[in-house]
Amino acid sequence: MPQGGKHGNNPQLVEDQRFPQQRLSRKARQKTNVFDPDFVTGASPFSQNDIYSRAANLQIRDGQGGGGRRRANPNAAHKKFVKKN
Repeated sequence: MPQGGKHGNNPQLVEDQRFPQQRLSRKARQKTNVFDPDFVTGASPFSQNDIYSRAANLQIRDGQGGGGRRRANPNAAHKKFVKKN
């Protein structure tokens, strides 16, 4: 069966079936352009660890759990009154 989604790998069923253009982002293309004369393998004076952007502040990671804040379950039991110091 075909697997749906943004990056689905679907079979070609008819001759004129349209397929999405699965392209890399501009930044990803710049990072791996090995034919560029200025390409240096892995040596960069700039840090690859982003700590100042909004995505870093929200702790968004490209991982198994996805990223961003998780919406709390509105039906979950919680304390109504919490004494703050």
